[in-house]
Amino acid sequence: PVVILPQSFTDETNSLKVIDPAYIYIFPTGNSKPVKIVFEGTTLVREFENRDWSHELATYQKFGVGVMTTNNLAVFKNTALSTTNVAGTWS
Repeated sequence: PVVILPQSFTDETNSLKVIDPAYIYIFPTGNSKPVKIVFEGTTLVREFENRDWSHELATYQKFGVGVMTTNNLAVFKNTALSTTNVAGTWS
C-alpha cells in the first residue's frame, strides 16, 4: 500500500511547509510488517484486599517491540519541484 503523508505548515502563517514535496521516501515491506509486537506467557493477575475493604488489582504481561529494517530503503528527489519555503531543507 502507498501512504501519502499529508502536507502541513510549521505555524499559522502557512509560509513554511513541514514536508518537502520534492522528495519521495520508499520503505518496502512486502508481506511483512516493519514493526513486530510479541507477547510472552500469560497475563498474571493479583488481587489485594486492603484494611479498609477496598480491593487492588495488579496485572503483569511481558511483551516486546522490534523494528525490522533492511538496507533497501530509497529516497528520490524531483528536481523540477521547488524546494523553497520548506522547513529543514537538505540536499
